[in-house]
Amino acid sequence: MCNKYSHTPLQLLIKRLMVVSVGAAFTIGVAQANEILPDDCTLYGVNDAGLNDSQVVTVGGTPLSAATLGTMYAAHDLEGMDLCPNGKLYLSSGDDSTDGNPTGHLYEMNTATGDLTSVGDITFNLKGTKVSGREVSAISCRQDGTLWGWAEECGLVRIDPATGNSTLELQYADDATCLTPDPAAYTSYVEDMTWDMTGRVIYYPLDNKIFSYDPSTKKTLEIATLDRNVEATEMLPNGNLLVGLHGSHSLLELKLAPSINKSTAVSDEVSHALVPSPYNDTEALTWSCSLGEVRDCAANQWVYVKDNASDGTGTGPILNLDGVQVATGVSYEIYGVAIREDGDRITVAMNARMGLRGEDLNSPQAVDGNIAWSDFVFDMVTKDATGNFTGSNAKYAVHFSPGSDSGVTELGLYENITLKDVTQENYGWGSMSSYNRGDLGNLPKLNSYFSSIYSKSRSVPMSIATGTKVADDGFRLLSPEELKAMKLDFAKGLTMQANKLGEYTFGFSFKKQADMQGDFVAYVFTECINDSTAIVNRLPLATTSACN
Repeated sequence: MCNKYSHTPLQLLIKRLMVVSVGAAFTIGVAQANEILPDDCTLYGVNDAGLNDSQVVTVGGTPLSAATLGTMYAAHDLEGMDLCPNGKLYLSSGDDSTDGNPTGHLYEMNTATGDLTSVGDITFNLKGTKVSGREVSAISCRQDGTLWGWAEECGLVRIDPATGNSTLELQYADDATCLTPDPAAYTSYVEDMTWDMTGRVIYYPLDNKIFSYDPSTKKTLEIATLDRNVEATEMLPNGNLLVGLHGSHSLLELKLAPSINKSTAVSDEVSHALVPSPYNDTEALTWSCSLGEVRDCAANQWVYVKDNASDGTGTGPILNLDGVQVATGVSYEIYGVAIREDGDRITVAMNARMGLRGEDLNSPQAVDGNIAWSDFVFDMVTKDATGNFTGSNAKYAVHFSPGSDSGVTELGLYENITLKDVTQENYGWGSMSSYNRGDLGNLPKLNSYFSSIYSKSRSVPMSIATGTKVADDGFRLLSPEELKAMKLDFAKGLTMQANKLGEYTFGFSFKKQADMQGDFVAYVFTECINDSTAIVNRLPLATTSACN
């Protein structure tokens, strides 16, 4: 649920540590928990007593207290749990259930009464053979509402939450292990799984390694090797993973390297322990807040993309940072961009040290005496099996900066466009490679999207050369006050102090077009390419940031 991520990573971490399995009860482990968990929020956790007796417990209220939800479900062996965007709490069972209770079964629990309702066996086909009864050790809901789980001895399955019927999406064991498992000989376990904040990639641990899997490309990558088995994973709003290790008294943050499409992660760097805990067994948890907060969240969801805050060039003092000459405090610095989708309207906001109309430059090399923004290019893209960008499905651009060197004059959304480079008339860098300072928001500075023009002189496709203005595009420029009323908060969204942001915030909105569906790359440059930023996401918008 979107409200599941409405707090900072540290708050989420404290929430994760507040409820832990201790014998047959849950214990509150943080003295200041009342200040962290809002009054209208509830934590849900599963506690196993003995081999297979399962009790769901809630934590909430003021003062903070733990309470059982429903009865103890003896011999059910409930293992996986997640609260989905439809507001339903799902649980899955392992293979230690007895007394006629099914193994590998999907349940739905009433969050008010704790009543457990059978949905059905988690059943799938493997090469024409029906498979069921496998332990489903973890489940996780995607942002689009689909439910996914991990069937031990078999792999990743997509589950119909109405029936339990499933599709085996990623088989990691051999056929025999999945079809006729031998628990005595089976030693590899996936104990948790989590979707990333874009709903594009799923992360799962296997022994002491963490893997990513992208269902769209069927690509699996090993992203980290740790010094002990991983028992818990949870996605943080900052795009990193919260990791619980076997026998560890702390949860760690696994820093994931940025990628061109957010479908891969290539870092095995583990930061210091964020919060120490006396407990060393983190159980499956999920949490929810009141329906009112859910509605507020769904209606006010910005996606923030943080740009490198020290990669702008131009005016200002020059510093040597790691062997690179970088201008600090420059007029052209971009700090971040935000985007949201409300029905048929898309809104974009930017924070920078350059205003909407650009900067005057007293130099003969700037033909019109002004350095403005390029047009905002919105490109619906295609990708190959490895996730690299291979082409454009429908390219649009927004002319939003008055007085820029765009080939069109009327502000608004344009289609059927061709693009041009305007660096020469703006005293700009001769190519992207000559600038070569930092990542472009979601795009690293070396990426497949711009690879064909990276070193070419005066060839950056930044501004409209020709195009047709979309009729009834609904284009509007938005003031800082209007954006604030829409709950835009760059300080929170970019996790920066407000006094460290750029002095200019501005934005615009337009009507979403019918073919604006699927993956996209959206980008903007300063006309001298002294800085640039890009958003990589998909429509309908996959949210990657905390609710405001």
